[in-house]
Amino acid sequence: MNSLEKKGLLRRHPWMVLPTSLGALGLCLTFATPLACAFFKQKASISFDQLEPELKESIKKQSKKIPTEVFFNKGL
Repeated sequence: MNSLEKKGLLRRHPWMVLPTSLGALGLCLTFATPLACAFFKQKASISFDQLEPELKESIKKQSKKIPTEVFFNKGL
């Protein structure tokens, strides 16, 4: 944006400031969000002992073998 202001394009056409800013922001978000999701792992693990009591009971009822570690999707 600074380079466009220095060239005088946005000074001559002040109505273009908002569409240009929103377009640049949209492009950044379009590419930054997928890249950030790709850089960081989506799956994480936690010890069974650290789970909430309700989740522990639910897992104990559903499975015969109690896991030492459970995995979950962190999501966005």
